[in-house]
Amino acid sequence: MADAPAFGQLGFQDPATENLYAVSILHHSISQWLVAILCLVGGLLYAVLHDHYFHRAVKALRPYRERLTLTEDAALEFG
Repeated sequence: MADAPAFGQLGFQDPATENLYAVSILHHSISQWLVAILCLVGGLLYAVLHDHYFHRAVKALRPYRERLTLTEDAALEFG
């Protein structure tokens, strides 16, 4: 027998039928994958932004001529 929902409950009530039990298992599986994907995307976004700002700070310390040779390479562009 299913119980009543608690105040502020996030999620399904206890399933009373086999179909609702299958839906709740599917819901939990999708939620776990969603959290895992969000953590992965968040970690990758953090790594990319950290790398971008770190290299931006390092490039600011280099002289203008050295930065110019890193950004303008005719042989590389032709290739």
